[in-house]
Amino acid sequence: MFNTTLHYTENIMSVSSRWIALPIALFATQLHAQTHVITANWDVDITVDARKAKNHSAAAQAAESSLKLLGGSVRIASMTDQFTLSANSYALTSKAEANAVLASLLPNSTASRSSRGKAGGGYLMTQTFTEERTKGNERKVQIDYTTKVANYYKTGKLTKRESVKYRTADIATMPYLFYKQPLPTAATTVAATDGISTRIFVLDPVAENIKVGNASVPALRLTRRQYSQDDAGLVLWIRKSDGFPLRARIDLNAKYGVILEQKLKALPSSN
Repeated sequence: MFNTTLHYTENIMSVSSRWIALPIALFATQLHAQTHVITANWDVDITVDARKAKNHSAAAQAAESSLKLLGGSVRIASMTDQFTLSANSYALTSKAEANAVLASLLPNSTASRSSRGKAGGGYLMTQTFTEERTKGNERKVQIDYTTKVANYYKTGKLTKRESVKYRTADIATMPYLFYKQPLPTAATTVAATDGISTRIFVLDPVAENIKVGNASVPALRLTRRQYSQDDAGLVLWIRKSDGFPLRARIDLNAKYGVILEQKLKALPSSN
């Protein structure tokens, strides 16, 4: 049962690494001249409800049993983002590491992502997005908005080309797309790539307070509309005063019986 749980957890980490950073939103057309440099540290927790698992139900049951011994919700990783935003461009590097117990049991338990692109005129426009979950296993997307073509690569080899119909962001930058921008007041439709394909999201905003450490922070909750049972549930909480990301949740219950939650450890002292 324990080996089954490990394989199941590794599979879920692979799936969630693409979409954990969760839903995106429109970026305002006017930016401050100031350059903003942010370091954000996150915890990543997992819970499993095997009754809701459509796929891998036996593995989900084994994982749920193991997690119950540890209290039901388990911290599986920590993540650090370095994000820079200027009037015309942005840059992001992100690294996630499994916690000590999981790292000792699963090989290749780190993931790194980077994103570079343009800012202004809508939401962030990805030009290059790279993700590496194991050494030598890199995925990359390069988007040319002049020719309207996106080139997808795996371990350096071109795997496909597809036409670009929209300004396209990526999953690494999703939490930051409202930072220092006017917040949405109605449903917002956006596009993002995970390095394999591009997906469309419709996000509905609701105001509420959220806890970060010991502080209660006025926030805006953005929830993805789900049009089919298999759609992943995505929720993003951002600070109401400036759009700074506070928490993200991905609900994979429909297929895996899993909920992953990414929580900001503490508000940066300067952002």
